[in-house]
Amino acid sequence: MTSTELTSEDREMAAPVGALSPVQSASSSRRSSMYQRDEQSDDKLPESAYYIIILDGCEHFCFGGLQGILLLYFMQYFHMSETDATADYHIFSSIYHFTPLVGAIIADGFLGRYSTIVILAIVYLIGAFILSITTIPKIGHMQLIGPVLGLFLIAVGAGGMKPCLSTFGGDQIPKSNMQLLNHLFSTFYLVTQIAALVSRTLTPLLRSDVQCFGYDCYPLAFSVSSCAILFGIILFIIGTPLYKRIPRKDNVIAQFAYIIWRALRNRIFRSKTETKEHLLYHADDKYSKVDIDEVRLVLRVLLLFLPNAVFQALQSQKGSRWTLQASLMSGNLGPLFTLQPDQMQVLSFALVLLFIPLFNRVIYPAAARFNWLLQPLQRIFLGLILTGIAFVIAAILQETIERKEDAVPVRYFTDVYNGYHCSISINSDIQLPVGNVKLQESKLSIASTCGNQTITYKLAKDKLCPSIIIIADENKTLSDSAIKLTPLTNPISRSRGVKQYALLRMAAFDNVTDALITITPNQYQFNVTGELEPTEYQTFLEATYRISTTNTNRTPYGSFYVRRTAVYTVLLVNHGENEIHTVLFEDVPPFTVHMFWQIFQYIFLASGDVLVNVTVLIFAYSEAPKRYKVIISSLWILTASLGDILVIVVAESHIARTQTGEFLFFAALMAFATYIFGMLAIHYEENRLFEDMDEPTEDQHLLTEQNTPH
Repeated sequence: MTSTELTSEDREMAAPVGALSPVQSASSSRRSSMYQRDEQSDDKLPESAYYIIILDGCEHFCFGGLQGILLLYFMQYFHMSETDATADYHIFSSIYHFTPLVGAIIADGFLGRYSTIVILAIVYLIGAFILSITTIPKIGHMQLIGPVLGLFLIAVGAGGMKPCLSTFGGDQIPKSNMQLLNHLFSTFYLVTQIAALVSRTLTPLLRSDVQCFGYDCYPLAFSVSSCAILFGIILFIIGTPLYKRIPRKDNVIAQFAYIIWRALRNRIFRSKTETKEHLLYHADDKYSKVDIDEVRLVLRVLLLFLPNAVFQALQSQKGSRWTLQASLMSGNLGPLFTLQPDQMQVLSFALVLLFIPLFNRVIYPAAARFNWLLQPLQRIFLGLILTGIAFVIAAILQETIERKEDAVPVRYFTDVYNGYHCSISINSDIQLPVGNVKLQESKLSIASTCGNQTITYKLAKDKLCPSIIIIADENKTLSDSAIKLTPLTNPISRSRGVKQYALLRMAAFDNVTDALITITPNQYQFNVTGELEPTEYQTFLEATYRISTTNTNRTPYGSFYVRRTAVYTVLLVNHGENEIHTVLFEDVPPFTVHMFWQIFQYIFLASGDVLVNVTVLIFAYSEAPKRYKVIISSLWILTASLGDILVIVVAESHIARTQTGEFLFFAALMAFATYIFGMLAIHYEENRLFEDMDEPTEDQHLLTEQNTPH
């Protein structure tokens, strides 16, 4: 691949995100003198910059928190299918990544950065509070209109903050001390990463471990995110007297688009015999050759961006398809903690923070000894390959999960519940106290220990055994009543039921009949009719449940924990005259694949993230004219929007019949996009018409903002 080596200015730009290797730091004497001045200069940021950094961190906290639980919110609260929830998730993400292009136009051409931030941050806040309030059942009535409006306003508000906040922070740095830019952008990056890590860890816990209004507490989870952005806006406005505001300049985004439009218009309506060296030169009736050549250079760089839309499509799925995959797996970490599916995304952020110094200090220097990874296009190419491999690993893991789903749930034991008035013995040598135990025998001879009553029962070995055998009195009025034996069979014979949910049914014992049972959280209802007549199975989320109300005069006691993918029966038992107790039986055990198996695919995905996201804008800035760097940034964000649209198309078109097939499809698509990128990179030649040899400019902020994973 032919490409320019990273310049000393690029190294300085990359320093906040650790993109470059120390072996590439051969700076010119001009830069060396700058570093010497930096050692003597005051490294304290202006007070105004901290207010801006805090607002940026609060926005990342808010967005990271709501994005982390958004997919499960759609599925669990509105009972959407996996496909519909994935599509809605990526529609929001696509709009969120498209609006910064509009926000940049508004800020540069109309309102200025400060006004754009304040106005659209308030729009963001309104959207966040609408989302929080409408998740309360009595207010939102479990309708989509409120949350959709809230999410739309959040996406619109983000369009004003994402392209402006770190730029506005750069405005606060005095021109006499521009070396502080590196310190500023490093602080931006650190704060946003910590905010994203904390929110994506905390918000799923608030959702799952707290119950409110009879459901998982989505209102609390979203409200915490809303309060974060409110806090950031208040501090940002408090800092208003301290801000240095630079008057808005020409709207370069509008000029860029207008040059292209004018060239196309003139090409169509001018004489067909008139030829130009390039299509864009048809705009030479209004613009100079320098203006047109700048646009040409930007378009050459943007051509390299196109294959990266596929890369963005794969990266964005850690919050959708990979979260769905985690919801099929076990997150049990022992008695103290259960890992939630939406918490696995934290791995991506943690690994990126770990890998940036690892690549900078270990991998890049080691590769440089063999003349590898010296050029940015080589790093991007490798990053695309690793991202594709991540989805191959995800497909292998998904196939393992799906095989377990399709397995016949053979039971090699049966739960026995003794409801007889005294202890019983089994096969004369096993004594069964009151309660329940597990049996693994082919023939049972059951006898009372307080009388002469006996009964026999045969268990079918190597076949689907009954879930539960209930032993009770045939006639409770007799002191030596005959033994009554009732097996409860499990109708789940070929599959384990709904994927990311558990299945649960209820059965009543000991005169607990004609009862309407309500279980919280999430307000499940069962109508229990006859004794030992199981209800139909219902889908349950993984959580700890209890009976909240009954239509009887008895008080419910006891709670039980349900694990995803398992199948359960809850037995309602009289306890005294006024109490109902619950006994949980596991009809089919949960899947045994643990969420930690996703670590391997996250390692490859995070490696690709570091190699591509941290490198691509540095390369683009080194090639593009100075005034058009905002175009590079805005259109790079737009590739994330295109990636989300690609995921929506694939999900809704059902190109693959299984999730394994969909993962492999994306891996193949990534391989194709990598090949296209490789061909473009090989034929890419340095053709820089304009050298930007000035001191680092405010546009360097874009490295930090856009290289922050979402």
